[in-house]
Amino acid sequence: ASRVQHPNLVGVVDVGETEAGLFYLVMELVQGISLAAIVAGGALVPARALTLVAQIADGLAHGHELGIVHRDLKPDNIMVVAGRGRDIVKVVDFGIAKAMGGEDGGQKVTKTGLVVGTPEYMSPEQLSGDKLDGRSDIYSLALVFFRMVTGALPFIAESAQETMIKRLTDDPLPLAAAKPDGRFPAALQVAMDHALARYPQERYTSAVEFARDVKQSIGAHVGGVHTEGATRMVQAPAGAATRSAVPATRVARRSEDRELVAPPGTPVAKKRSVLLPVVGGAVAVAVG
Repeated sequence: ASRVQHPNLVGVVDVGETEAGLFYLVMELVQGISLAAIVAGGALVPARALTLVAQIADGLAHGHELGIVHRDLKPDNIMVVAGRGRDIVKVVDFGIAKAMGGEDGGQKVTKTGLVVGTPEYMSPEQLSGDKLDGRSDIYSLALVFFRMVTGALPFIAESAQETMIKRLTDDPLPLAAAKPDGRFPAALQVAMDHALARYPQERYTSAVEFARDVKQSIGAHVGGVHTEGATRMVQAPAGAATRSAVPATRVARRSEDRELVAPPGTPVAKKRSVLLPVVGGAVAVAVG
């Protein structure tokens, strides 16, 4: 778990063992609200759901690149922190994450045949006890996104057992069937069908690819979606002049014995080292 370090994943700072023989993890402190609490109030607007799913996908992709699958992605394991006017996602609980590949890359955690996870958001192969890779997390991510934009799940049943069976035998409900007034674009349904395919080989191979197709379909439907934090080129009006050329971006590293001061009320997690971009005259050009 300590190998997984990403802005959208809760990091493990330290590990150890007490004198009494208890093992422990020291993790980043996240002060926010769970996605489960947010979607409990109803479906989210597409633009907000897109912002969240894109960050979740980035975090999952980082873990997958390291050969680690989350295995229990669900709204309860996704924290949302308000920061500077936008949502910041933190995926938590990599406690049952397991490295992919090899003889131990499947469902075995503590004993043969044990299946770990949350039934409502498990992939079909996870329910079957088969070996998992990142495509299982992509299936769960698609279920989470479905819940965000419809307020429901694509498999309706009266019990967890029936839900599990339907995921192995039935096709998921279309978005429009779950939320008739949603006006979902056809391209978004295509992306959902791809991500929720019953067999892993028929799904996306990258969580980022799924988020990209979701963004393109929603952006085309609503006339463009602004993505927070995206790099944009700013050009001065014709004839305008600047007093000096924009200096190159420099990187300053915080010294180990100094603390950064955040605005009041901003959650701060102490890190061993922080890279801070220092931009000079670029600010003036952007304002202009």
